[in-house]
Amino acid sequence: TARIRQVSQLIKRFEAEFERALARSIPVGYFSRVALTEMQRNSEVLQCSDVSILRSLLQAAQYGLLPDGMLGHAYLVPFKRTCQLIVGYQGYIELMCRGETIGRVEAHIVYEGDQFSISLGDAPALRHVPDYVRPRRDDTVDGAVGAYAVVWFKDGSKQFEYMTREQIEHAKSRSRAANTGPWKTDAGQMWRKTAVRRIQHYVPKTGAFAAAFAAEAAMEEGVPTDLIVDLPAEMAE
Repeated sequence: TARIRQVSQLIKRFEAEFERALARSIPVGYFSRVALTEMQRNSEVLQCSDVSILRSLLQAAQYGLLPDGMLGHAYLVPFKRTCQLIVGYQGYIELMCRGETIGRVEAHIVYEGDQFSISLGDAPALRHVPDYVRPRRDDTVDGAVGAYAVVWFKDGSKQFEYMTREQIEHAKSRSRAANTGPWKTDAGQMWRKTAVRRIQHYVPKTGAFAAAFAAEAAMEEGVPTDLIVDLPAEMAE
C-alpha cells in the first residue's frame, strides 16, 4: 500500500541513524526488513505518526533488539497515533545475559494442577513439576496461578522471584498497554516478563537493560515519549 511504501522510504532515509545505534549488533538491512514486516502484520502501527515510529525503532536499535513481536524480543504498540516500543520477556532476558555475571535466565508460568512449592530463609528453594497430563499452550494464562523467574549466576549462585496471579494482574492494571498489544495477544509472555522485571532488583544491570527498564517505567507513568527517547534533529523534523 501507499502507506507501507511511505514508511519504507522513511526507514531507508534514516538507516544510517539506526546503524549507528545498532553498533553492529544486528545488520541494519535485516533490522529494517523485520520492522517493516512487523508493521505489515500489525497494520495499526502504520496509522501512527512518522516521528513516533522512528522513535520506537531508534529505541529498539539502541537496545540491540529486533522489533518483531513474533520473537517476543520487542513489540511496536500503537496508542492512538503514537507508536511505542514495549520490550518483551525474551528481550529482557537477552539484555540481562549480556552482562558478565549472569549465565542463564528462565521464566515459567505455574498452572492449577502443577506441583509447586517455595521455601525461603537461609536455604531458599523453588520446586516446580508441571502437570504434563494437562499441558497448556505457552500463550494462555487460563488456569494460571502465578509466574516466576530464575537467574543463574556464573559463580554458581542463583536467585528466584515468584509472583501470584493477583500481583501480576495488579502490575498489568498499571500498564498503559493493559488492553492492547502483547497483554492482549501474548498474555503468557507478559506474565513471564512481569516476573523477569521483578527479579531485576537482585541482579547487576547492563546499560541497555537499565535503559529499557527505566523507559518502560516512565511510559507507564505517562511520561511523553519525546522525553524518554531523544531523536536526532533531522529525524524529528
